[in-house]
Amino acid sequence: MVVYNKTSITSEEAEKILVKSTKIDYSKKFLFALFLIAAGVPIMVLGFANNNTIYITFGAIFIAFAIVLTGFNLVQFTKIPKVVREKNQEACEYGVNYDFRFKEHSVYLIVSANDRKNKYEYTYDQLKRIYEYEDKYEIKFVNNVTLYVDKAGFENKKMEEFFRKNIQTSKKKIKLRK
Repeated sequence: MVVYNKTSITSEEAEKILVKSTKIDYSKKFLFALFLIAAGVPIMVLGFANNNTIYITFGAIFIAFAIVLTGFNLVQFTKIPKVVREKNQEACEYGVNYDFRFKEHSVYLIVSANDRKNKYEYTYDQLKRIYEYEDKYEIKFVNNVTLYVDKAGFENKKMEEFFRKNIQTSKKKIKLRK
């Protein structure tokens, strides 16, 4: 059995979704700076406790590098909306239409934005995470592809149940989000 779903995302929604997911992915870069600070402070404290200038210097270098890295990341973080609009110009101007065909072991997808159509196929083995919202599903694949499936796009409730059953065969649970 094949489940069909048509999902349309307006240009404003597309931009909002893309900016949000990019910010979430980019925010992980701040963790490295946090690690540098967490390593640098104890090294400096150890240096002060033992009156060892080499430890103090290395700790200071770690902390200074973390501060510079954080500053660089903050600048890049503020540019995300502009970069998203430039890289996804058609989606942000015209919106996106998804035509899903959920099969037993894969999803076939036709993405149309403006006058262009692209075809993709993903297997459920490539799934990373699945989130359920009030009105849609967010499906993340291992290759950083995120698909949004509108619940209203299913033909009936039975089709949505079949979709949920098939997609959970990949041993990934659907997590609820608000």
